[in-house]
Amino acid sequence: MYPVEFWFYASGRGGGGILHREMSVTSIPVPWRRFHFPEDEGPGVGWLVRRCVWVQPEGKFVCELAGDEDPASDWLEMLGRYEACGWSVEEQQTLWEESFDPDDTWIEDPEDEEEVKLPAWVRDCEGQG
Repeated sequence: MYPVEFWFYASGRGGGGILHREMSVTSIPVPWRRFHFPEDEGPGVGWLVRRCVWVQPEGKFVCELAGDEDPASDWLEMLGRYEACGWSVEEQQTLWEESFDPDDTWIEDPEDEEEVKLPAWVRDCEGQG
């Protein structure tokens, strides 16, 4: 048996986070293969392993799985389903929340911008007029 920590990023309406779970598997996990968890139904169902590395000091493999980003689904409902299957979450801000700065200047209408005057050498280039 091989100890493995699986992780992936999931997000939905209202939040997101990194989900992870540890378990022992019978074969060495390999990138670009699908891994089937006990709750997966059917032979075509499984999680794509994106990357995998052996972490010697911890004595386990750590594998990134393909993520689950579903803006139509409520994050708390998604989280409840994952936790019921044995996943744990490390909540993070979503990319949108991280990148939003209320002090940013947003240009609402391009007509409000002053026309950019091109230098003569650019205006005279082929295709510029």
